[in-house]
This record gives sequence, structure tokens and C-alpha cells, in this order.
Amino acid sequence: MKVDYDTYEPLFEAVPRGVSRKHHVSTSCGKMFKMRNHEDSLIIVIVTCPDAKTARRIVSSVIRKRLAACVNIVKGVKSVYRWKGKGEETSEELLLIKSSRRLLNKITRDVRQNHPYQIPEIVALPIIGGSREYLRWLTEEIFPET
Repeated sequence: MKVDYDTYEPLFEAVPRGVSRKHHVSTSCGKMFKMRNHEDSLIIVIVTCPDAKTARRIVSSVIRKRLAACVNIVKGVKSVYRWKGKGEETSEELLLIKSSRRLLNKITRDVRQNHPYQIPEIVALPIIGGSREYLRWLTEEIFPET
């Protein structure tokens, strides 16, 4: 897979004189997504886990299967939510899974197979910019044939 990392650069250019920052960033983002193949765009998948054992099981699985290049584990996250009509508060571990949009369905299946929750939190966000070298490394780790 060939990725054009320069498509991320407009987000970091100086805003031209006379153009609002909001307009410049939204215009730059639009150009970026038109230039990239949606399926190849990089994402961060957010997953909460009830304990360290579940977190490690998911991390080991997605890394071993090359569904992610990197996963951060954030301990001690407090989640406050409604479940079955009742307010809940739980201490969890948060996973930040760096991957590709193309692999999201596989990641979702893998998380569900390794997660004890009836409805695990699996939310994907686009990576709209970042260090060119880091984004290249992510892509090369996920798709080694590149």
C-alpha cells in the first residue's frame, strides 16, 4: 500500500492572512480526505477494559495478528455511564489502538471475542495529522508488504 504522507501537511501550514483559522483547517481537512483512500486512512480505536488481564489479552491479540502497530494502555480510567437505567461508575483500563480503517471490522471482531462486556466500548476516530515519520512507521507495521 502506497501512502502519500504529504496529504497530512496542510493541517500544519500557517493560516494565510485574511482567512479564518476555522475555515483554513476545515478546507485543509477536506482536501486531505479527498486525496487519501478512505479504507487506508489511519485510525485510533478506543476500547475500555474492566481489568489488566482483559486489556493484555486484547493487546496481545491485535498486535500478534498485525491488526495494530501500537496500543497504549492507560490505567485507572474512571468511566461514568448509564447502564440499564441506572447510573454507574467503574474503574477501567483504556486502550488506544493505532491501526487502519481497513482493519476496523477485524479489530471489532477480535475485541468482542476477547472482552467480557455484553456491549464493549469500541469507538474509532480518524488520525487527521501527526508526525510524518510516525505515520509512516504505523503504516509499515500494519502493512509490512508496503
